[in-house]
Amino acid sequence: METIKKVTFRILRWFAMMPYRILGNELYRLDLFKACVRPYSMAIRLYPWNYLLYFKRARALLELEQCHEALEDLERALAIYAENPEVYEERAHIYYCLGQYDKSLSDLNHLIAEWPKHKGAFAVRGLVHKDMGSYLKAVDDFTAELDAAGEHFTPLLSRAECWLELKGFELAADDAKKALELKPDNEKALAVRVKGLTGGKKYEAAVQAANKLIPVSRCAAYAYTLRANALEGYKELERALKDRQQAVKLEPKAALNWNMLGLLYVELEKNKAALKCFNKAIKLAPESAALRLNRGMVEEAEAELEKAFADYDAAVLLDSSDSDNYYFRARVLLEMDRPDDSERDLDLAIKLQQKDPFCYYLRGKVYEKKKELNKALTDYSKAIALDPKCTKAYRRRGAVYYDLGEKAKSHADSAKARELEGKI
Repeated sequence: METIKKVTFRILRWFAMMPYRILGNELYRLDLFKACVRPYSMAIRLYPWNYLLYFKRARALLELEQCHEALEDLERALAIYAENPEVYEERAHIYYCLGQYDKSLSDLNHLIAEWPKHKGAFAVRGLVHKDMGSYLKAVDDFTAELDAAGEHFTPLLSRAECWLELKGFELAADDAKKALELKPDNEKALAVRVKGLTGGKKYEAAVQAANKLIPVSRCAAYAYTLRANALEGYKELERALKDRQQAVKLEPKAALNWNMLGLLYVELEKNKAALKCFNKAIKLAPESAALRLNRGMVEEAEAELEKAFADYDAAVLLDSSDSDNYYFRARVLLEMDRPDDSERDLDLAIKLQQKDPFCYYLRGKVYEKKKELNKALTDYSKAIALDPKCTKAYRRRGAVYYDLGEKAKSHADSAKARELEGKI
């Protein structure tokens, strides 16, 4: 008798719940996510034994970016019924949004193991791997999704983005092309294709893709920047300059745009214009070590050694983990006739990066300056071992051999230097 009463009670509550459930479903279908939460909540109050009510409210809450509340609903749903793959997928997605990648992967691995044909699971896991920087695993997941569900836009584009990170530029361009066949004017896919073609040195095709990107881009400055990159690739520098200038005009507060314009002016041997660009970039991003380095190199080229030293010094203070900062400061210190300080910086640079031939070459010059010829010989030899085409290292080592009286070795190195220069 007691069992009959319980069953009857639940049936009555079920009928009372249904209008709220139907209303919630209809509001959700109309994308009225905030409005549908209330009827779902009423339905749950009347019939708390149905996991789908919690699941549907969780989806609405997720659309409202209330991730923690949505997560609580999914936990309740799984406590009632743990055999619905969509609940695991939704929870994995929430963990992904919260940056809890390990928990997201745990749910997705369980989902794929139990329901290997569930549509979308590989795609979501691919996104998690992509955000974790595990690009090869992400590529495998997106490929599995495409194999299972056929070619569709999101996994194609996501796989293309992973190929870019892996320097697989042709593969990135191919995937972006396939994505564009599905959505011809998609800004993101066009941008990835431009970058893939540029990275693969197919500059003319990259420019053509960029031409399509510019009219549809919501960030035109970025589109002009991508086209400028391609134009620089095949040395259309004046055309690239116009695009760089347009990017600066559209986004004058973006330090990156000023930096790229400055670098192009350097290539065009217009150092004064480059300095103005780097000055503006540094004003916008004073904490950037790279910008100090770029300005310092122009100042050094203009023989403004004190200013160059100040910028390289600032770069070291801003980022003491980058060997380049020590290398450039060491270079200008040597020009300022401060070999001991230069040697100190090069020791630090080599400690950070032991496979940079330029550091050994420059330290060899420091040792030459200090008349420590055997040490210079050792460093020039290390530079050559790391880069067998380092012409200047052969030339300087030949000079050191000559000073040490080893004429045969000196002539051999001089001949090798001329050979590498194409003079033999």
